[in-house]
Amino acid sequence: MRSKVLNRVLTIGFAIIGVLLMSDARAQTEAEAAAASQRELTKAEISRLETDCRLPSEGEVMNQFGNAIPATRVSIPEQRILLLIRIDATDPEKITPFPDLPSGGIGRRDFCERVFFGNVAVIPNVTAMGLRLRPGLDLEKDYPRAYAQIQEHQQVSVIPASDFARVDIADSGQAPLFVTALADQPMIATGQRYFLIDKSVYVPLRE
Repeated sequence: MRSKVLNRVLTIGFAIIGVLLMSDARAQTEAEAAAASQRELTKAEISRLETDCRLPSEGEVMNQFGNAIPATRVSIPEQRILLLIRIDATDPEKITPFPDLPSGGIGRRDFCERVFFGNVAVIPNVTAMGLRLRPGLDLEKDYPRAYAQIQEHQQVSVIPASDFARVDIADSGQAPLFVTALADQPMIATGQRYFLIDKSVYVPLRE
């Protein structure tokens, strides 16, 4: 008798779990489904990504750093970075990764590229690495499951809109040393964040 009751409870329990899983699948957003499937991007998604992620490339040529350091003054709108790892500024070997996001995380169609950033200071540093999110992305609407975890871990860092000196460098690994060499320049916003994309370093300027 007890075994029959137990079997019935287990049957009902598994049925409920199945309904919940089906309900969760039905509630999956289009963006979450694309991220979980890891499918190839459509032409429309590629076009939107290229348009939304494009940073200003033209601006005032800056000569303040000397002819050896060609720089361009560019106005960058607010950028959001999804943090993947934190790096101890005093001990670069100390790296703290963030937990993996649920439901496939943020899909390739909604982030621009990998970004490193740190603080403009007299000591070279890189404090984090993450993904630059596509401007216009509504995290809460498109990725509700990941959004809850992102909020819990404060995993999005905002780089405020500002003017930056963009300098192309030969070795991206030298970016922290390069930024430190400019830290004493009067037009550089010391204490603010610089960021590095590929081999272009963006150094914040004073207003």
